[in-house]
Amino acid sequence: MRHLLLIMAIALLAVTSAHARKQSTTRNVRHATTALLQVGPSRDTIAVTDTAVRLSGYDKPLRATRESLFVTSSLDDTIRALRVKLDYYDMSGRRLHSRDVDITADIPPADTRCVDFKSWDTQKSFYYHLGPKPRRGTATPYKVEAHVVYVITDSR
Repeated sequence: MRHLLLIMAIALLAVTSAHARKQSTTRNVRHATTALLQVGPSRDTIAVTDTAVRLSGYDKPLRATRESLFVTSSLDDTIRALRVKLDYYDMSGRRLHSRDVDITADIPPADTRCVDFKSWDTQKSFYYHLGPKPRRGTATPYKVEAHVVYVITDSR
């Protein structure tokens, strides 16, 4: 319940401050402050929000060379690119890998797009723990945490 109240308060602050910080430039870089939220019963793979940009629906099957996730914008401007920080953990919580991914996107205001990017798992031996379980028993499950570092938008 506290998480829901915190997210609602952050959303209210973002809406009121978004109107105050409107810029007249044609390109705007916004540094996002994010709150990580692991969603339980809905089995959404990740749900990360800074109230302006939401990441959800992460996926990377065992033999995939690409990872994907959904980006939802509640900004007034079109997102042209974003940087996402991804931290990968084994099931006991030990960090396996960490990286920043730059993603080129065209996400209109108040819309969602699926984006994909090259996988960190070059040996194709890991699978996301909430994704489909592989048939062979030697694959290693992992968890992922993600947050938006910044977004680049076109100002109106």
